Amino acid sequence: AIQHGDASGWVYAIFAIAIAASEVAIGLAIFLAMYGQHETISLDDVNLLKH
Repeated sequence: AIQHGDASGWVYAIFAIAIAASEVAIGLAIFLAMYGQHETISLDDVNLLKH
């Protein structure tokens, strides 16, 4: 693709990496927020997020 001057593959790859990184950041933020409120993380607390 680079030989033909088409960089769309690179754009898609960078976009996919950016989406994955944002998902990790959101998950970490939820984990840290729960830990900050409860000083522990138990599965019962995580199950409360489902409802």
